[in-house]
Amino acid sequence: MEKLLETIKERKEDRISQALAILDMGKEQFQTEQDKRHLLSIAARNLDDPKVSKKWIELLRTEENTATQELLISLLPNINLRILKNVDILTEVTLSSFETASAEAKVILVRMLDKILKTNSAIAENIVLFLKKEQHIKIKEQLAEALIHLHTIPEEFAEIYEMVLPKLKERQQIILLNKLIKFSLLKKETIIKYLVPTTPSSIKLRLLNYLQDRDIVPVEQLRSLLQKEGDKEVKEYILRFFANDTKNLNEHLVFFKNYIIDEQDTPVREAALDFLYKNIEMTSEMILFYIDLLKTEKEISISWRIAEILTPYLSQDHLETSEVNECFLGILEKPENSYHIELLLYLCEELGKRITFDNALFDRMLLIYKNNTDAKIQENILFSFCNSSKLDNRLTPLYVDAVQSPVPSIREYACRGLLPLPLTEKYIPHLLAAIPLLLDSHLKEHIRAFLALRIVAIPDKSQELIDQLKNVAQNGSGKERSICEKGYEKTLQAQNLTNDTPEVDWHLWENRIKVEKRADHIFPDLLIHYDNNPTLANELLKTLLIDSDCADSLYRSTYITKRTIVEFLIANDAIDQEIALFCLDYLTLVGYGRNKEDNVFLVALNNCKDLSLLKEKLWLFFERNLTDRLSFLNTLLLRHVMCNAYGNNAALAKAFSDKLLAFTNEKAATPYLEFLFMSLDWKPIEEITDQILKRPDLVDKNIKDRFDGFVIRLGKEVEIDFDATSGFAD
Repeated sequence: MEKLLETIKERKEDRISQALAILDMGKEQFQTEQDKRHLLSIAARNLDDPKVSKKWIELLRTEENTATQELLISLLPNINLRILKNVDILTEVTLSSFETASAEAKVILVRMLDKILKTNSAIAENIVLFLKKEQHIKIKEQLAEALIHLHTIPEEFAEIYEMVLPKLKERQQIILLNKLIKFSLLKKETIIKYLVPTTPSSIKLRLLNYLQDRDIVPVEQLRSLLQKEGDKEVKEYILRFFANDTKNLNEHLVFFKNYIIDEQDTPVREAALDFLYKNIEMTSEMILFYIDLLKTEKEISISWRIAEILTPYLSQDHLETSEVNECFLGILEKPENSYHIELLLYLCEELGKRITFDNALFDRMLLIYKNNTDAKIQENILFSFCNSSKLDNRLTPLYVDAVQSPVPSIREYACRGLLPLPLTEKYIPHLLAAIPLLLDSHLKEHIRAFLALRIVAIPDKSQELIDQLKNVAQNGSGKERSICEKGYEKTLQAQNLTNDTPEVDWHLWENRIKVEKRADHIFPDLLIHYDNNPTLANELLKTLLIDSDCADSLYRSTYITKRTIVEFLIANDAIDQEIALFCLDYLTLVGYGRNKEDNVFLVALNNCKDLSLLKEKLWLFFERNLTDRLSFLNTLLLRHVMCNAYGNNAALAKAFSDKLLAFTNEKAATPYLEFLFMSLDWKPIEEITDQILKRPDLVDKNIKDRFDGFVIRLGKEVEIDFDATSGFAD
């Protein structure tokens, strides 16, 4: 590696020596100038060496051939100024070469001057002289750009900078402006000259900021620029500029009034409007100006803002209230309204807030409602009516008609308007017109519920109204449904008190249980009227028991439980196979016999006339129940149930023995032995016990002592295993 580095170093030194030799060659040593330039190009590859760079600069000072000079100048940027011990020679050569150099060479020399200027600001004067004499535009711009990089700007250069400023690119212009501003060399006349539409927006914004900081307000120039300017940001800045000019607000007023009308750019007009509102006192003259402007304004954002400005003057506390009122109403009353709907809705809303206290305004708004066909405006006015505390007879038929509207919100406001009506003979027909809204899913649920409460409270209900309540009770979807159910049922109960033959709506109950899967508002009436229609009553009670979808409703809605229903069916001898299957499933999967009251399900099974199809399920329950020592079920009753399933004791005993003797696991046999322990009065027990004694593997060691005691009570002999019995070992 060291050898390689040494080789590289030697080669580099050879190249530098070769370059120095070329630069030291006299004129006579070159055959032609072309050969000289070729060799110089080779030497230029080593300009990163200070010795070569110094020789190159010295050669440029003495070179007479123009083409060779151009070559030497073109390669000057390859010289690194930091490696030169003395930059003055390079500075002198660069300055002396500039005046006689070609345009292409001057471009290179300007780059060198720019580099030198960063370390030697004294050459700035030379650059200024070159700038004054130079005719080539590109070179002039480059010279000016080089001057921009000065850290400080002498005051005598200000005129030069102002002269070259228009010729610079936008970025250079901003840099130069910032420097002129920094050293306070920017004249007001220069600024005003640049406040024209053709000046780039970034420069105008910078100049405006400069003027604002120094409280300089060239009013005429700014107004002229505002009217001709195309950039929205510049316009808004000028408006803010005027807003801060508190000394001359009155002078700006007339201009701004006209400007708001004539300007095409909406955001700028909004800014001008805000300027007037925030800075000019709201005199009668200004209010009338806003009123006139609102009458002709078509742009929604502007008209809305004007309406907001005028709204506080709708109050009776202001002298201009009548003019503002008349303006708002006049806009709404136009037959072919060309105003934006959002503005009209805003006017309706603000006027509607005041109709409670202004009868004349109420009459005008009522007329506007009747003459207007736009649903949104009708909706807004109707909202104001129903929110007011006025009970005007002219509104009642208006609400009744609105009930039929295809617009949900209008129907809702109509309903809200009808709700406060008193339940008198005069107003009840109007309230009844709203009954279809009880089934209107577009209305809010609480509105439907309030309407249901009002209708249910109507005294002396007609049969038609009763039928309508029944319809809502069956087809409603919210709170109004339960309200109408209760109202309908109370009406039937009231009729039953006066009729000899009680009326029961079995169809309603059937629909509620079978279709809607609900049990509310059925008990105790269903049990009371059971004898009137026992077949359907049994069917409904069975549905409540068996259908799982009814379980939650039965649990939530009533004090009646499934156990209560089973007890009632037992009392009425109505236990069939379906109910028996339910009782068995309940005991097997839910109750487990851990509650003494669960015996009622066993009683129901015992009352079933045919249990032949439930034999296997009975054995499953039998095994689960007898395994659980916490069971409170009546074993005798269980035995009767199983005996009924098999027809007699003999058949049951055979099935019992077959299942028991088929086991090879003593754990599986334990429920059967537990059953025997509690069935000493069962006739087949001795025969079954004899069979077990022949199969000692069926007796689990945990119940061995109990089994032995059981055998002894039967009067049979028991073999005792002394080795396995504690207390007898050894």
